[in-house]
Amino acid sequence: MQAGYFKHPPLIAWIYELAITIGGSGHVWPIYLAGALANVGAAYACFRLARSFFAESDAFIGGLAVLLLETLAHVVAFEPLSHNTLLATVVAFSCWFAYEALAKGEWKWWLLLGVSLGLGMLTKYDMGIWAVCLLLLVLFSREGRSQLRRPKPYLSALTAVMIMSPNLVWLAQHQFAPFRYAGNRMLVMEGAIGYLTGPLVFLTDQIIWVLCPVVMLAPMLALRNRERSVDEKSGFESQFLGWFTLGPLVIFVIIAIVSASRLRPLWEYPFLSLVPLWLMLAFRRHAEMRSRTRVLATAAILMGIMVVGFVIQPAVCAYATNTPSKSDLPGREMAVKVKQLWDARQPGRRMPYVAGQFFLAQNVSFYLPERPHVFCTQDPSFEKVLPFDVACPWTTPDAVKQQGGIVVWYAERGNSEVPSWIAEVFPHAQYLTTLELPWQTGANLDPVPVGVAYIAPSSN
Repeated sequence: MQAGYFKHPPLIAWIYELAITIGGSGHVWPIYLAGALANVGAAYACFRLARSFFAESDAFIGGLAVLLLETLAHVVAFEPLSHNTLLATVVAFSCWFAYEALAKGEWKWWLLLGVSLGLGMLTKYDMGIWAVCLLLLVLFSREGRSQLRRPKPYLSALTAVMIMSPNLVWLAQHQFAPFRYAGNRMLVMEGAIGYLTGPLVFLTDQIIWVLCPVVMLAPMLALRNRERSVDEKSGFESQFLGWFTLGPLVIFVIIAIVSASRLRPLWEYPFLSLVPLWLMLAFRRHAEMRSRTRVLATAAILMGIMVVGFVIQPAVCAYATNTPSKSDLPGREMAVKVKQLWDARQPGRRMPYVAGQFFLAQNVSFYLPERPHVFCTQDPSFEKVLPFDVACPWTTPDAVKQQGGIVVWYAERGNSEVPSWIAEVFPHAQYLTTLELPWQTGANLDPVPVGVAYIAPSSN
């Protein structure tokens, strides 16, 4: 495990490593379990926050809407546990701790806020946007400014920095590689119109995201009687939810305008957890028994649809688009065949490295009990080959040459040569074969061709 990686901070990798330790190599159920627990955790944190604004029954409905929103992200992205999923959970807990800290001013809430902020920065650097919203809320609210005269907020900030410190050192040592990566991932829109179309497309994506909780809450939001379930003596509750619901969205839109870029829709998703609570507070609705029953029934239907969608999505996509998903990759079969090729040349010796394109190498390492180190050369989200010193700055090609290993890549049929981007770094890599692996789907798809090369130990 490392203190940082070229794409994101290290916390998600540490959790995956713990899940693999618990479940064993090649078993994915602990990772899916972790993803489900993250969703439930986000809903619980929002429920606890909502109890400060609403009656307990209404707070429960708000937490249920958050659970639906988190589950929707799993269905759309088809990921068991991702940086965005974990960040959404950390953001939900941070909002709960921040409200309690500002409203009550107790030490424990400020310390918990510092811990959650630090863990959020170890999850994804987007947590910095949430921190900016918190700072603005503190500066522009009476409750926040009153806390600045006390040492508690500063101890909270110090706690966050201490938790983040290993990754901060790593960033300084590796030329802030994740930020270069994020910059390269922005889709720059051409021409002056890009300054308008980028933000509009991003906003449209976010509206689609929040339709699910809006549909669920419709029976409550459509009530005619304006029963108020919150204490209106202070506007701090509205101000609090407004900053953390709309604040990140405004910041992302400003980034899109300034950079004339189309941002990825999932970048905003972790900050949408408070949308259901914000809607309930904005409409000032209280769920009567009749509307509450409708809300719960709608939630049950939506949850059932999403669970079914999560299960059948890969198969449906494969049949409908004739394109496989990442989950259809036969990772276990590929790992077994790669291991056999290694054992034929190094019998009885552990495979120290698996190099090549990130997703393939990662699958080989995950499914092998010996867990060879991954030396990746490719961003997992595009077909763009990254330099070795950016993709894996914690090791060097010389270390791979000295200890040996296997290289895997998406091959071209009929091409029995090592790709130039591999040969430039490992000139003595020996082409072995191209594996033709059937996708794990019933759709009529061509097998995935995976090229395999061998790096003999000490092949300098």
